[in-house]
Amino acid sequence: MKRIYLDTNVWCRPFDKPSKRISKEVEAFFEILEGASAKRYSLIGSVILDVEVGNIEKEEKK
Repeated sequence: MKRIYLDTNVWCRPFDKPSKRISKEVEAFFEILEGASAKRYSLIGSVILDVEVGNIEKEEKK
């Protein structure tokens, strides 16, 4: 099974100020999540990802 790593900026993208480009990126992000949910591949994380998310001040993004 393929494994995919998504950086912090990808996980936070749905919470960014909308624009045409960001909307396309958010759509792609949700397609990736759907693929993982359908078990076409798995998502992996890292300690760095945990630290970066922990440093986010806005609770909504966390």
